[in-house]
Amino acid sequence: MTSDDQIGGVASHARAGATTGLPLRLPEAPYLRSVRLSPTSARRALPPWATAISTDFDDTGEVEGVSDEFLAAVEAEVTPSDLMVVIHTSGTTAEPKGVVHTHGTVMRHGANVAGAFRRRPDDVVLCATPFFWVGGIGVTLNVALCIGHTVLCVEHFEPEAALDLIETEGATAVMMWPQLRDRMLQYAADHDRSSSFASLLATSGLGMSETCGHHTVLVLSPEHPVPGELLGSVGTPVPYVQHKIVDTETNDVVAPGSSGEICVRGYSVLDGLYKKERHEVFDDDGWYHTGDRGYFRGDVLFFEGRINTMIKTSGANVAPLEVESVLQTFAEIAQAIVIGVPDKERGELVGAVLIPATGREINVEDILERAAKELSSYKLPRRVLVLDRDAVPYLATGKPDLLTLKAMLSSPTM
Repeated sequence: MTSDDQIGGVASHARAGATTGLPLRLPEAPYLRSVRLSPTSARRALPPWATAISTDFDDTGEVEGVSDEFLAAVEAEVTPSDLMVVIHTSGTTAEPKGVVHTHGTVMRHGANVAGAFRRRPDDVVLCATPFFWVGGIGVTLNVALCIGHTVLCVEHFEPEAALDLIETEGATAVMMWPQLRDRMLQYAADHDRSSSFASLLATSGLGMSETCGHHTVLVLSPEHPVPGELLGSVGTPVPYVQHKIVDTETNDVVAPGSSGEICVRGYSVLDGLYKKERHEVFDDDGWYHTGDRGYFRGDVLFFEGRINTMIKTSGANVAPLEVESVLQTFAEIAQAIVIGVPDKERGELVGAVLIPATGREINVEDILERAAKELSSYKLPRRVLVLDRDAVPYLATGKPDLLTLKAMLSSPTM
């Protein structure tokens, strides 16, 4: 529950349980058995339902606190196999899915990823990701709880405010989407503040809600340049997480170095999907098929994009990531978002949303002419939309809203 109003909605049902001392049984909250407030909750006025639900108040209305006995009893009740959290996928290209994780998965992965991230108790990490998303709860907050380091939170990301926070609080690392990190780097360079960002440790890799965050890790630091064999990759597997690459048609394991669907298995993989049976989620050998395309070069994973975002134009496959990578080499482009646009003749067209770099203008004809030197003709965008960053629709997780952007590129006026 996230607000007084939500908890207050169950107050009428709770009063009977509070007065009798019996566990709560509420249709609106089927797993809720009692409501208790911590001492810090007493700093503000108590909501009207509070005294009806909780029995931990003294005569002045102050919270007495939760006893050690109560905490011990709760802790003894929880086992690693108990379900802990449902994290909903962002719904970038399809309906969100409810990903179910256990206490054991979440806590073990937090400790394991902390090691892979090289986190220390004295770290101060700037977080620009929401805690309802796996990057916030699984990769940032949970790692901090396991290690004990400080997390700096921003309600709304703005490069200037974020840099101010980094300087004021002495941040040592950042956790944010790559496009946000790029915005901060650009702002810092434009305002002669690059030194504030120069020594910060950043992490990359590949992950998803279904793997409780990263299943591969790449640590980025100006003091420790990325080795040549890792350039362009998403790093190496997190310890104790297994990978295999399979053919998207036959599901057979492909030859080493060949491209296919990335599958994962191990302790950090989801317990299941909400309202889905196990056979709908895993294959017969317990592998989860991620829907991501990639390949291994040795133990280094290279990501090629989502399989369901692969653009099929006139029978040929186009990987959005390949086109984006070329477009983003041009100085006037801060970010390129490539999407398949429905077309009656070709099936799909390659569409691109281009975000200008600070102080730069984009000449679409010139961009396409230069891109043609790097890309085959069928990979060139045929629908191009130039948008300022503030005009780009984003989901609450910080990802671009691809469905809305596809609709914009599909407009007859384009």
